[in-house]
Amino acid sequence: MSIKIMGHNIEDLPSKVDPNNGLTYYQVGEVWLPGLVVEEETDNRPFGKYSRLRKAYLKENHPHIYTDYLLSGTLDKHLRDVEEEAWKRLDQLTPQMEKEAGVTEELRRTDPLRWAGLKNNVRASAEEIIYQELIYV
Repeated sequence: MSIKIMGHNIEDLPSKVDPNNGLTYYQVGEVWLPGLVVEEETDNRPFGKYSRLRKAYLKENHPHIYTDYLLSGTLDKHLRDVEEEAWKRLDQLTPQMEKEAGVTEELRRTDPLRWAGLKNNVRASAEEIIYQELIYV
């Protein structure tokens, strides 16, 4: 497989290595472009709510960290790790908090509206914990 820069085979282009940063630059017309190669994505885990929140937080509040992840090619992995960890934490917190709040199958049968309200409160509380532990740090 040949690597292309702006439609040109990389092997056919004049090149030079910058001694200051070690990057190889290729001449395309009158312009010298850095030979940055993006690795093909092999991680198929999906992005979701928590990874999108984390990305927005980093971009807005910690642009230097966001840029470091982006330039090192680890942003997608970091976001997918946050998403996965958030769901694990939610699955861990929810049953504990439901037990403490008294959310039972008996309550579901006897008072479904109260049960639904408690379930929603537990979910919102668990998500707040996740935001503080994983997203907004």
